[in-house]
Amino acid sequence: MRIIKRYTNRRYYDVTASKSIHLEDIADYLVNGEDIQIIDKSTGKDITSQVLAQTFIKIVTKNKSDDFKKFLFSSLIREVKTDISKLLLRFIQGGIGTELLSMEKIISIVEDFIGKGELKIQEKEQYLNEIVSQLYHHKDNLQEILLQKLLKSQPYLEWEEKEWREIESQFKNPT
Repeated sequence: MRIIKRYTNRRYYDVTASKSIHLEDIADYLVNGEDIQIIDKSTGKDITSQVLAQTFIKIVTKNKSDDFKKFLFSSLIREVKTDISKLLLRFIQGGIGTELLSMEKIISIVEDFIGKGELKIQEKEQYLNEIVSQLYHHKDNLQEILLQKLLKSQPYLEWEEKEWREIESQFKNPT
């Protein structure tokens, strides 16, 4: 994981590479598949989400069509305001970011949804089944690799490997 510190003057310092960087560099790290963590130097607080949001806005607003920017931002606001758990499924359907998903990340996201009231605990199993279904039915090479990693990884919490195999067989041989 690449560690970046933000100083009070809003400058960013890549601890891993020992150099000052800009938001565009952060975007490049992400495009190259690197995990990053951004720490506020004065407070020690993890500010990764806030800086990623700033990075996203900077990238989208630079040399892009005004109509596209309005469409993108208004669509994201609508999706996040109504049901964020459906947005994750839509990203998976479109193959957005799936090459970077791991079982641990999916579990973390689902547990955050539950903890924040976006998803009910009773919906957890069905939601995970939907994720696996979307990965299988809308897969490309990267999604296929992820699906295989999910099915071969440690069993999900109380799930047994047998249950994962049953899910896999349901999608390979739909009835």
